[in-house]
Amino acid sequence: SATALGVKDIAALLGSSVRVGLVDADFLRAMSTRLESLLCWSRGPSTCVSDLTRCCNALLAAGMDRRSPLFQDILRVIARSFARPSAFEAALLSTCLARLRQADSVLLAGSEVAVLRAARE
Repeated sequence: SATALGVKDIAALLGSSVRVGLVDADFLRAMSTRLESLLCWSRGPSTCVSDLTRCCNALLAAGMDRRSPLFQDILRVIARSFARPSAFEAALLSTCLARLRQADSVLLAGSEVAVLRAARE
């Protein structure tokens, strides 16, 4: 049942389905509806940034309209928990923002800091 899936599960399903080309409108609708529910009812930033970013990139790769309000919901949750991202999370998010053609100055600045910090280490 789709209601038993968490964000990590949705990220894995979307990612693997996109890789093998097994995405149809019904599957995309089911995954996006479940993700919307999880984002709506989450009680805090416990959701992993990289899992949400993977969901975002997979939904875009599957052909979901980048103007969908779901992407703004995803970015809002990511922004709440994007305090000290890893360089990997920053790179994933930058890719997602570029695909969305969205210039979120706070998220991009956080990504830049993470990449620069990793380069110095």
